[in-house]
Amino acid sequence: MSSNTNKNIISLVQFIPKKGVGEEEMLAAVDAAQETFFALQPGVIDHKVLRTDGLWFDMILWDSLEANTESNKSFSEHEAGKKLHELADIKQVDRPVVKRAYC
Repeated sequence: MSSNTNKNIISLVQFIPKKGVGEEEMLAAVDAAQETFFALQPGVIDHKVLRTDGLWFDMILWDSLEANTESNKSFSEHEAGKKLHELADIKQVDRPVVKRAYC
């Protein structure tokens, strides 16, 4: 196990599907966002979408705050970003800095 300190940033976004939007529709939208936007962004280390009790979370590990900030500027104008905003209420939760990574 390694213990290192770095400047990686976790972008944590909470979203709640709007009334009438089902799980399959949300999954299709987040898959499209990954394939057409996030997979192409410099600085993405890891990307996960989590769901619990009606709440969804988009968690992305970035190599820097700058990479995350640049991506945020263009996502809402991207087709996949617009689709997600149509389907869900989205809230930026936090941008914690990774202090230790153990795997």
